[in-house]
Amino acid sequence: MEEETLNSEESADSSMSEAINATQPDYIAKQYRRIRTRDGWASRGERIGVAWQQANGSLCIRLNGAQVISNDFYLFQAESQSPE
Repeated sequence: MEEETLNSEESADSSMSEAINATQPDYIAKQYRRIRTRDGWASRGERIGVAWQQANGSLCIRLNGAQVISNDFYLFQAESQSPE
């Protein structure tokens, strides 16, 4: 019985992942870091991943690579890519 539950959850995760891969992200994940410049200090935003809004209201966040998140990160709404 437990194996059947795991298999159904895995197939649901797989189908959700395939659906996410087929769509543009709704949000861009960025982390801001202070960097030293010639004029002092500046804040630089680095894109660390993307996120999709799910039907149940949750967010699916996919980070790039193996991230070490030492501070907060922020989600910004992705700009829509309208065909011209």
